[in-house]
Amino acid sequence: MKPITIYLFGAFEVFVEGTPLRKLRTQRGQTVLALLALRLGKPVDRTNLATTIWPDSELADALYSLRRTLSDIRAALGTSAAALVSPSTSSIQLDPGLVWVDVGEFEMHVASSNVEGLSRAVTLYRGPLLNEWRHEWIALERSQRERSLLETLNRKATSFENLEDFSAAEELLRLMATLDPHSEFIFRRLVNILVKRGNTAGVQRAYDEFRKRLKQDLDILPNQQTQDMLREVLATSARQVESSRFVGGNLPVSRTPLIGRRVEFDRIIQALSDSRLVTLVGPGGVGKTRLGLEVIREISNGTGPRALAVDLLAVREPEQLYEALASSVKSIDPDSNSSPALIAQRIGIQEGILLLDNCEHLLDPVKQIVEDILENCPNIRMLCTSQASIGVSGEVVVRIQPMSVPIFSDISFSEALENDAINLLSKCIARAKGGFELTEKNYRSVCRICGTLEGLPLALELAATRTRLISLDQVADLLEDRFRLLKTSDRGIEERHRTLLATMDWSYSLLSEMERELLQTVSIFAGPWTSESATKIHHKLDAYTVIDILERLVDRSLILTDPSEDLPRFRLLDSVRQYALEKLTEHGLYEQTRTAHLIWFSDLCRLGEKGFVGKDQKFWMDRITAEYENVPAAIAWAKGSADRLPYALKMASSLMRYWWTRGELTVGRETVNKLLECAEKLKDTPAYARGLYAAGTLAWSQGDNSEAEELQLQALKTFEAYGEVENAASCLRNLSQAVRNQGRLEEALNYGQRALEGFRSADNEILAALTLTDLGIAASDLLLFEQGCSYFQQAIDFSCKHEIPSLEAVALLNYGVIRQGLGQLAEAQLALERTLTILDRIGGRIMTTMTRNTLASVYAELGDIRHAQALVADSLETFSELGERKGICLTLETVATVALWAQAFEIGATLLGTADQMRADLNIPHSPAEMPEHLRMIQMGESRMGLDLFRSTYDAGRAASHLEQVQLANRWLKP
Repeated sequence: MKPITIYLFGAFEVFVEGTPLRKLRTQRGQTVLALLALRLGKPVDRTNLATTIWPDSELADALYSLRRTLSDIRAALGTSAAALVSPSTSSIQLDPGLVWVDVGEFEMHVASSNVEGLSRAVTLYRGPLLNEWRHEWIALERSQRERSLLETLNRKATSFENLEDFSAAEELLRLMATLDPHSEFIFRRLVNILVKRGNTAGVQRAYDEFRKRLKQDLDILPNQQTQDMLREVLATSARQVESSRFVGGNLPVSRTPLIGRRVEFDRIIQALSDSRLVTLVGPGGVGKTRLGLEVIREISNGTGPRALAVDLLAVREPEQLYEALASSVKSIDPDSNSSPALIAQRIGIQEGILLLDNCEHLLDPVKQIVEDILENCPNIRMLCTSQASIGVSGEVVVRIQPMSVPIFSDISFSEALENDAINLLSKCIARAKGGFELTEKNYRSVCRICGTLEGLPLALELAATRTRLISLDQVADLLEDRFRLLKTSDRGIEERHRTLLATMDWSYSLLSEMERELLQTVSIFAGPWTSESATKIHHKLDAYTVIDILERLVDRSLILTDPSEDLPRFRLLDSVRQYALEKLTEHGLYEQTRTAHLIWFSDLCRLGEKGFVGKDQKFWMDRITAEYENVPAAIAWAKGSADRLPYALKMASSLMRYWWTRGELTVGRETVNKLLECAEKLKDTPAYARGLYAAGTLAWSQGDNSEAEELQLQALKTFEAYGEVENAASCLRNLSQAVRNQGRLEEALNYGQRALEGFRSADNEILAALTLTDLGIAASDLLLFEQGCSYFQQAIDFSCKHEIPSLEAVALLNYGVIRQGLGQLAEAQLALERTLTILDRIGGRIMTTMTRNTLASVYAELGDIRHAQALVADSLETFSELGERKGICLTLETVATVALWAQAFEIGATLLGTADQMRADLNIPHSPAEMPEHLRMIQMGESRMGLDLFRSTYDAGRAASHLEQVQLANRWLKP
């Protein structure tokens, strides 16, 4: 940002380095500054400036006053006074390199003539130029800017209208109305566009707002021309009721059979047998009308009750609603009229089922007429379709979701043949092309389209029409901009469903301004999200208001949720998300919202980092998992700016334990390393050091101990330089583990003791207790077993006292390892089984696998081979799935131990060789505490097989591929 910021639209404001400019000696000093700002970067003649500001003074006096005023301005600008420059002795100007002026930015965006630029121009336009000033020269400047913007907006809107891009034209006309809210001309143009879009409901709403504004601001009514135009629009809408698809009660003939929807169909039939009012609720294009028609056709088939249907799409006013209903019931009551009470009385004795289709834009009047019919017509059942529930007591709502779709990479051809969404798309393609058959060659492409469009029937039907022109794979590729692709010229389809964009426009037009704003905000989420996250990112609304709006958007089927979740999560269909994202961008809020998204998830992960090592570990693991899809999206956004990268580095560092617990070490490590590559400019900063710390910890977790040590030492240097004691202690703790794995046991103990001191100095008792477990391991490696057990017992006591199950599990696991090494198998078994019980409750994939490995070797020595095999088989499967070579190595070693105790000596010998070679490759030598058990296994093999046979089998294992040996182990474990 430039040092000086000047606002000329609305109230005159000047900021220097973010601080308001001190008051100038005279009001005319502000006038001089404003004139120079209007001519930013252009020399202004001193004489012209002086005579403009002091028109009644002699020229010499005016020039003298100008010099004094310029001196006053320079003094007020302080260290930024260099912004006021003299290109010649007779001129003065402001340096555009040091000064930002809203008018200059405004004129640049107006000149761009694109919708985003014009939206930004309107945002900059805070009001008329210098609206509190009354100088004569300002009037011309003021009107010139207003006229320039309005003319540009009008010209661009006309261009869009000629191209039949009515959505963009409406957007610009609404911007014009923001600038000139009392213009009858602008309002009538807006009405014309709304009519062309088929949104006569929007016309009435716009007129009500315009009329109210004129009355409140000017105490006048719209002029006669505007009133006549409105009457003609509404009269035309009323005439359109007569052309509704099934006015008169006659059901349209179905051109194609209903595909799928058997579960929903049966549910609706059952609901109508239990209740007199059922409403099908779902997003636009999901197929509510088609399903509703098939249901009432089924119920009325043969000798069933008479079925009547009323399409409310073209109905805009309550009076038209009654007319449409009266027209529908003429088939059973020729004398019916538009009075709802009389209609209800006259059809009250009739038995029938009535479908009210497309109710979402008339919820209040529909609610009234539904209540009248339910009260006065005991033999009439009603089925409504809407994007929101009607809100009548006793109403049963059946939510219609898009068709389920498989992941195209996982589905077989036989499974594809049974999928409803794939069948629907295939049938639509066949109609569009005059023939099509799903085959093993093309079914994955069809599945890919279905998956991208999330099984939304309208979108699938529109996509099918494009296959007449392009291939299936081209359709799938072009769905990246689905609103441009998905359209049809079929006149047999109602206007609202001829394009996916028109369907979305219809749903969007029914929302309030606050609903639209929140929908735009939540479109920034890359995956599921919670109401808390929506509140944090929107940040203008409190939690209560967000919950209220979310409830309305969920009821309107624009936001999907699973109310059965302990932590309710929300999501958008991708089509809704893309539409709302475009609106967010059009309003110039995309970058701001994405940055708010990044900051919030960085904060959320930081909270999670603290929770991962406390008694609420499971809650925080579940909490982050619920919204985890947003994390990669936030990190990707951060990579585009050096200012945003610190948030991403903090986020990645906070997630280190999350990745470790879930067994996603490779994902985490790749994420952190790529961030560090982007953040070279941040070297030697705490943010960069947090990234190094995370990278080092994940490297150690995967057995890359040398790299881990190097990264932790770099991070430690920075943390110590900045006095970040707790972060430095975390590095020391990880250094202890990395050097221990390299056999440098005294160093490991020293690093651990320094880490313990650091955590205690920072008053972090939990991390201090975790470090006690590290010290216990280090002491045991030095064969100080009782000291090691003492450390573990201190950690266990602390975790039990403070109810921290994750810490208790870590300490118990290592305590069990020591007891096993001392030959105290019963105590080891007890500790390890208790560890598994805790982990079953709180989760932790890698910890669970490590515990199973150790317990398997204990069971094997106790003679329970079957139980040992089952445990280690699960471990091998887990580490193989994760691709973790260190885990595979240690598990193969455990399989070898179990095999030797089971007297499968050849299996044991070859796997011992493979594990030892992997240890050498990964630089994870046996510690002194581990070595006696390892030598015992070798001696067992040598004594039972004979030295030569054991050695040749062992060497063959060392030479074999570890992938082949994993297969060998699996065959033995699961014969």
